[in-house]
Amino acid sequence: MPTRLPASFVVSTLVAGVIAVCFPQSWGNRIRGSAQFLFWPASLLHDATARLSDRPVQPGTLRIDPSTPAGEQIRLLSEENNRLGGLVATLETQAAALRGQLSEEQRLKAQGETGMVQARVVGVDPGGRDLLQLSLLGSKKPVEVGMPVVYPGGVAGKISAVGVAGQATVRLITDRDFKVRASFGRFVDGKFVPIKLDPIVIEGRGNDEIRISLLKQPDVEAAGLVVNDWVVLADPSWPASLQGSRLGAISYVGQRQDATGFAEVRVRPHSTLTTLRELIVLVGSN
Repeated sequence: MPTRLPASFVVSTLVAGVIAVCFPQSWGNRIRGSAQFLFWPASLLHDATARLSDRPVQPGTLRIDPSTPAGEQIRLLSEENNRLGGLVATLETQAAALRGQLSEEQRLKAQGETGMVQARVVGVDPGGRDLLQLSLLGSKKPVEVGMPVVYPGGVAGKISAVGVAGQATVRLITDRDFKVRASFGRFVDGKFVPIKLDPIVIEGRGNDEIRISLLKQPDVEAAGLVVNDWVVLADPSWPASLQGSRLGAISYVGQRQDATGFAEVRVRPHSTLTTLRELIVLVGSN
């Protein structure tokens, strides 16, 4: 009979260690629902992990025939150990991303002193621009053009028009020619570290994408700017309390074909903004 090594138990133990190290106790209630799957039966564990990492996860039970030569057994065990190490590394990356998400939500909650108005998305722009039509949910606070609009993933845009009966329009940061100054950073060991690049204008391209076209290629290479680095608000024309809020993450870094010596950098927001269903208007922050 083959010998079964309880790899699923090893996975559960390693993942429990990651959660214990990466999350403060004060976040326990917040993430418990997301983390409970780690302690389900092995089959559910692997299924959930596959969904999280967007790639298939091999069964967690390693089978080794006793007649297998010792050298081959060591090789198989080494491969299984490497696979489990990769799984833990994936979970650590997801933990860092979740910490960033929680940080953004805490930042947005801190806007309470200026006032928030919850808004439901009731329509999109028929002309294909990155605009959303909003219904302000029972708000007694006046909403005006220029007020910032946010969502749990960061900054969404600004109010561009106010109608009657609690209707308004938000122009998203991805709308063509929407411009805002931004800076860069990344998470290192769970902490956000600014990247040494001067704040620069980023510009909406439409279709839920942002472009940065004024960065010089040598500066990008010197700073080590790469895909998944964060792009955050650094624009003095916006409220001080929103500075450092997430605009998106870098999705592409290359060279411009139409301008020698300049980089082509593209940015994607945390969520596809044109598909959002609820937003928050920061009243009194325009």
